[in-house]
Amino acid sequence: MSVRRFPLALALTAAVLAGCGGDPAGTGEPTVGPTPTATGIAGLDPAQLPDCVYPEPVDLPRWFPEDLPLPPGTYAAENLSRVQGYRRTVIVIQRNIDQLQEFVFERFPKEGWVVGRGDTEPGEVDIQFSKAPAVGAFRALDQFCKPGFSLVIVIYAPDRSTIEAPVPISPNPDATPIG
Repeated sequence: MSVRRFPLALALTAAVLAGCGGDPAGTGEPTVGPTPTATGIAGLDPAQLPDCVYPEPVDLPRWFPEDLPLPPGTYAAENLSRVQGYRRTVIVIQRNIDQLQEFVFERFPKEGWVVGRGDTEPGEVDIQFSKAPAVGAFRALDQFCKPGFSLVIVIYAPDRSTIEAPVPISPNPDATPIG
């Protein structure tokens, strides 16, 4: 499966169970269902949005940091090849980007992760994170459907000395290796 098969993500520009049940991230929080992502976005009427078509889940990659918190209901949707020393995966998060940012800025530091200031645009956020010697970043895109979710590409290097380029501000799902 390719990221190109996610038309909503491309039109607008992370295995656990989707939706409900359990505590897949081990957060101790109850699992919550998706929330509408388009509420408050100018010009979009949530009642007129199409029903969401969720990507199929795949196993979360073994390299994914065990101590990087994920909101309940998060699951991997695609594992991508390495690019310039970064490992990459696409995850589905059952929150909109505002809720995701709140989660990241609250939970990541509690696990020792340093979070960089995010770059936010309507329906999109880019955030860098690090915990020496590891470094990573993600780009989250709201999916404008009901009930809504965020599609997130995560890039990660467990040892920043092994990467071929600095952490990109915007992890690009269609990036191709140089050389």
